[in-house]
Amino acid sequence: MPREFDTAYDRTLVGILVGAITLPWVLVANDQINGTVPAEAWWILGGATLFTVGIIRAMAWPVRYVVDGEVLRIHSGFVKYRVMIGSITRIDPTRSPISSPAW
Repeated sequence: MPREFDTAYDRTLVGILVGAITLPWVLVANDQINGTVPAEAWWILGGATLFTVGIIRAMAWPVRYVVDGEVLRIHSGFVKYRVMIGSITRIDPTRSPISSPAW
């Protein structure tokens, strides 16, 4: 019977992503208050935000690990990987967001 595991969430990485999506909204709102940005900027910003969230959703969320016999299946958004458990030679613990698929 396959065993399924969800990913862990790194608060730092989630904070960076939320900040990267939120900061442009704050900057455009500030410029709107000062009257230095055209109204069309909101449509452009909305489209860019939807695009960014769509890419994150498609490629990296949710991450799920399924151990099924001798196969480790990794589902990351719409991307799927299969790794034979016998081919794993070493596992090293790390907190580096660069080397880990966890959020």
